[in-house]
Amino acid sequence: MDQLMEAGEKLGLSGSELRQFVQEQQALEREERAKEREVQKMRLEAEEREKEREAEKRKLEAAEREKEREAEEREKEREAEKRRLEAAEREKEREAEEREKEREAEKRRLEAAEREKEREAEERERAREAEERQKEADRRHQLEMKRIERELAAAGPIAEPVGQARAKAPKLPSFQDGVDDLDAYLLRFERFAASNKWPEDQWAPNLSALLSGEALKAYSRLPGHEARIYRTVKKALMERYNLTEDGFREKFRNNKPEAGESPQQFIVRLENYLERWLELSDSTKSYESLKNLFVKEQFMDACPRDLAVHLRERGSASLEELAEMAKHFLNAHRRELGKKEEEEKNSKPAQGRGRPQPGPTSGAGTCYHCGDPSHFIRDCPMLKQEAQPSGASSFFGEMKTGSPPAAFIVRGQVDGTAVPLLLDTGSTHTLIRESLVDARKVRLDNQGGITCIHGEERRHPSARVEIRVGHRSYRVNAKVIPNLPRPAIVGRDVPHLAELVELCASGKQEPSVTPTAETREFNRKPRTAWGWEKVSTGNGPVSGRHGGKSRGFDKQDRSYGGDQGFKSSVRGYNGRGRSYGGGERDLGSRYGDAHRRGLAARPKLRLAARTIPVESPPPLSHGNSRRDIYGDAKPVDTAAREREIEEKLAQQKMWREERELLQSWCLQPCIVE
Repeated sequence: MDQLMEAGEKLGLSGSELRQFVQEQQALEREERAKEREVQKMRLEAEEREKEREAEKRKLEAAEREKEREAEEREKEREAEKRRLEAAEREKEREAEEREKEREAEKRRLEAAEREKEREAEERERAREAEERQKEADRRHQLEMKRIERELAAAGPIAEPVGQARAKAPKLPSFQDGVDDLDAYLLRFERFAASNKWPEDQWAPNLSALLSGEALKAYSRLPGHEARIYRTVKKALMERYNLTEDGFREKFRNNKPEAGESPQQFIVRLENYLERWLELSDSTKSYESLKNLFVKEQFMDACPRDLAVHLRERGSASLEELAEMAKHFLNAHRRELGKKEEEEKNSKPAQGRGRPQPGPTSGAGTCYHCGDPSHFIRDCPMLKQEAQPSGASSFFGEMKTGSPPAAFIVRGQVDGTAVPLLLDTGSTHTLIRESLVDARKVRLDNQGGITCIHGEERRHPSARVEIRVGHRSYRVNAKVIPNLPRPAIVGRDVPHLAELVELCASGKQEPSVTPTAETREFNRKPRTAWGWEKVSTGNGPVSGRHGGKSRGFDKQDRSYGGDQGFKSSVRGYNGRGRSYGGGERDLGSRYGDAHRRGLAARPKLRLAARTIPVESPPPLSHGNSRRDIYGDAKPVDTAAREREIEEKLAQQKMWREERELLQSWCLQPCIVE
């Protein structure tokens, strides 16, 4: 007001005019403030209406999304039902195929048994015919010899000029490949030819008429001019049958007495092997020559394999030359004689005198199990004591004491045929015996190579087979081998091989649950160490179709990995979504009844509205009254309750690898009549 009066005085107003001016100005200010309040009110009303429109719009959008979600859920349910029907149909077809395979396998076994009988009969017939032919040839030979003796006796002694003896046709029996010993046969042939005074230039043609099998193949591959020289033919035959210096050396070192052989016969045989070894090594029967031979042999066996191969390729007449060549080889490779290559530690050469006895002075002879340097791990007595048979019944074979291969044999199936399977972590491929594979599956065009521990490579066909171990099934491209020592050898191309070997070695029982079996469990302790205790169950009040089945979870429950599943400090959770007993509750991100390996899956969850029970409530605990349990509960909208729970579940990742396993466990809404 003072400002207005000062403004009026400046305008020259006074008295009543000044008061009238002040009143007019105050009225104008009041009108302006009223207009401002009106404008503010209108703006607030407009904003309120805008908010109401936005809220209505959000409600409509939420309702639309809810409809779409329900439609998607119905579509998922239809797809799940369709998948279940298809799975059931496939299971029926698979069972029918398995039955058909079993019938075909039985048929093949019968046919194989019949063929085996026929083959044995044919072999017996061939053996009988060969024996008859041999007897007939011997009889003719004896008759011919007697006739010649009579003719010579009647004609009297006739001096034959040297070099003019006419060779008679050979009457010796033919060489039987795989039956006769080539070295003994050649010795008999030479003695027979010498006794009949055959010219040496006729020995090779006469010998060729008696050869068969691999010996005949080796002779036929010689050039024409060499095939007429007996020494060349003999050398080719002996090389083909490994009757070389190293071959006779191995026979002399590693041969054992044969069945029915007397000590004198065995000694004579060893003498023959030694004689042949000395002959082929170009050694004389002197002390120095024998010393060089034996020292050279010992050096070859003791040095690294690649060095021994290098020395054998080049040959050496004396120990000095041998030492010089070995020195050049080691200098070129920057190695020492006492340090072998890594491959020497993992595999031993097939040649040599056998396994050397490990001694305490060798670092490589230390047992990796107990640390004792007096033996290798394969001879460790502690392993033999630990490898006791397992009393558990499982599909794994029992661990046998002192028999490491049997400890890694499991019971399984190959194309529906039950066979023992050998687990081999050193094999890159799975090997199957030919009799177990359908001939139509064998792919002859896929001849993959297999290298054994001795370095020899062989090519075998492959076949697509199904291997089943326990509840697991694998389809692999296995190599088909006719004379495999085991029915099947499982290699590293089969998944989970390391796990199978570990379980087999530990003697544990493999879970017998199949992937399609239900794993819904409440009242049991799991096999795995997840730490959850036995949960309590009790019959609550009946409500709707499902009643009030209560499921209690302990405070220490950690089976679902902390915040997965129900995490609560309370002792109970009833079937209508209401906790009792005090404390907070938290509906976790992944509700699952139980999962054997900790992979929680989400079933479709439906909880009923909180309603007053029709019958008596569950027993009271912790001093809580009926009001503490149910409160002033009134019927609420079931759909809203479901949406609230679904929104909580949607905030987390709700699906895992095996979500289809629990889709059939949907809990439908409880309807109270």
